[in-house]
Amino acid sequence: MELVFISTAFVSGYILMRCHLPPLVGFLLAGFALHAMGYQSTPVITQLAELGVTLLLFTIGLKLDVKTLFAKEIGFGATAHNVLTTGFFTLALMGLKA
Repeated sequence: MELVFISTAFVSGYILMRCHLPPLVGFLLAGFALHAMGYQSTPVITQLAELGVTLLLFTIGLKLDVKTLFAKEIGFGATAHNVLTTGFFTLALMGLKA
């Protein structure tokens, strides 16, 4: 069963990479297609998926430039987003309580 998952993800990732799209899109499409066909995940596939997400986040962290995080635009945008989100959810939760 794991061979079906891995080979389908590899083939779809390769095809989309040849179409100049990120292979991750192919991996996602393979997962959606296999789920639609009724395949169920196994513990081995779940562990491989978690490892893949961990490696993806690690490589993103390697490419992240910390200096860009201290730019004025990013600081203002992040602060505004945090304040607005906190206010929205505070009001929503207070509305649910009443």
